[in-house]
Amino acid sequence: MRESADDLTWIGVTFSGRTVNNLRYADDIELIAQSPQALQTLLDKVETVSRECGLEINTKKTKVMTIILQKEQITIICQGKELEQVETFKYMGAIITDNGDCS
Repeated sequence: MRESADDLTWIGVTFSGRTVNNLRYADDIELIAQSPQALQTLLDKVETVSRECGLEINTKKTKVMTIILQKEQITIICQGKELEQVETFKYMGAIITDNGDCS
């Protein structure tokens, strides 16, 4: 349940009683949500806070991927631009796929 506009603890996945909605690696952030609406809310908050700190999200490098049994096309907007949805991406030598495989 939402407590305030700044409380985003309702977005993400729960591990051992703790909700996780982002993973941070050096200069990259992976946002995690269980619905397109929650992901959009989380991205909007990251974009707002980033802008307040003088940072800008590079929409050309920012991608969206769903990990779900049945493929689903979603629309996520950042800075007025629709982000590209991908089926795979490579990070630190591992290939992550939209079926949850990472090898």
